[in-house]
Amino acid sequence: MLTPFFSGLFIVSWLYFFLLSIRQKKQLTKLDKELTDLKTEEARVFDFLHGLGEAFSSDIRTEELHSLIVKSVVRILDTAGGSLYSTDRQGAYLISRYITEDCPPVIQVPEHILKQVELTPQALQSYIRLHSIAPGEGLVGQVWRDRQPLMLGLGDHRLES
Repeated sequence: MLTPFFSGLFIVSWLYFFLLSIRQKKQLTKLDKELTDLKTEEARVFDFLHGLGEAFSSDIRTEELHSLIVKSVVRILDTAGGSLYSTDRQGAYLISRYITEDCPPVIQVPEHILKQVELTPQALQSYIRLHSIAPGEGLVGQVWRDRQPLMLGLGDHRLES
């Protein structure tokens, strides 16, 4: 017969291994989810690259290519919206090439445009699509001017001019 000391040691050891197995199962579940997420992301990137390859092998209009790029990146990054800007011919300003409907403004919107939006909801999208961005203007202009990426956290809504 086991002494009370060995009985207690056996119970504590069994409990320790039981709790350890639960912890390892949680870690395995977490790793399985991360692997699934990576495979999903890999599939999205492959689809994007495949779509670009097909687009370049066909007669695609520049506007359609811009749309394909933005929509694919939005899907890959699982974001609400996106936009694509490039420089004008002189390299002095950034011009909007494609903006998804759900993309938040990346430039300061003048007060009079915000007032127009109350009457004409399309006013905001029109302004954003037609507005050329100078170096340093808003988030996009700031990144363009500084040639440095800008990482924003959730809820960081700063628009610097």
